[in-house]
Amino acid sequence: MSQPVRKKLIEVALPLDAINKAAHTENNIHTGLPSNLHTWWSRKPLGVARAILFGSLVDDPGEYLPADRATSKRDELFSIMAAIADVERSDEKELFARATKEILQSTNGQMPTFWDPFCGGGSLPLEALRLGLPSLGSDLNPVAVFITRVLIELAPTQALHPPINVDDRDTFLQGGGKFDGLRRDVEYYARVINERLVERIGPCYPEATLPKRFGGGQAEVVAWIWARTVVCPNPSCRAETPLATFRRKIDVFGSTSMGFGRAKTAGPPAVIFEGLWM
Repeated sequence: MSQPVRKKLIEVALPLDAINKAAHTENNIHTGLPSNLHTWWSRKPLGVARAILFGSLVDDPGEYLPADRATSKRDELFSIMAAIADVERSDEKELFARATKEILQSTNGQMPTFWDPFCGGGSLPLEALRLGLPSLGSDLNPVAVFITRVLIELAPTQALHPPINVDDRDTFLQGGGKFDGLRRDVEYYARVINERLVERIGPCYPEATLPKRFGGGQAEVVAWIWARTVVCPNPSCRAETPLATFRRKIDVFGSTSMGFGRAKTAGPPAVIFEGLWM
């Protein structure tokens, strides 16, 4: 005979004030979190993600205790949930051991496998892993898959590892964050890759000539618009025409301007766009 399904804590009550306060605090931290490294849609605050996971896995005490004892036990679970919602306490092993123990008591001593089929920036798989759950994630977008794999596969294996790049490997002293070695390697090899890319394809991205009212001279282009092209069906033209539109407001040199394109043919059949600043 199967056991009756118990309500989970999240179905009965949550310490919402504590969770909201922790979310507000985390959203105002601008360094040291995965969301600070790569922007992604609908980023879940890490502390809130693990608090919600915890509340979804532990049984509500009212399912197995008398009402008076259930209230006391529920307050204890609320205190754990409020504590793990605090992103500043992410490295407290004793706290997460308590959370894991409560989850095991509600899952017959066996951790369920967590799977997020639309993992996005990876907050939920990462925090499920921190709570001790076997964690899986998937996404249609390869960028999301890459971000999540770095968070839950690569980064944990590199904790407290010294850097391997030639600039830092002989002078690095461990004493800061546990991922300082990884951070220095990423910064070093990002510079190396950028220098090689500039050398190989830099000529494809020339500098722009500034209008006189912006000081004139040359300046680096901060964004390029790539577009598909079609060949003009006119036999006397046959120019390759970009399928691009410029009907949008853009911020140029700190002022809001309207950028749009004007097409013309020149020399061999071709269509070029000139930016018109208003």
